Amino acid sequence: MPLVPARQDYSAMYQLLSSESKLKITEADFTERYAKIMQGIEASELGFEMDEVLAED
Repeated sequence: MPLVPARQDYSAMYQLLSSESKLKITEADFTERYAKIMQGIEASELGFEMDEVLAED
C-alpha cells in the first residue's frame, strides 16, 4: 500500500488526480484542504490503494 510519508507530499498526491478532478480543485486548495484534515486528525501518514483505473487522461 503506497504511503505518503510524514512530510505529506500533497503536490504528488494532487498529480494522481484525473484531469477532470483537477478542474474541480486547484493544487493550492487541495494541498490546504488535506493538510488541515491530516492536522485535525493528528495523522502522521496516509495509506491508499488503487484497485483499478476508472479513466485514463
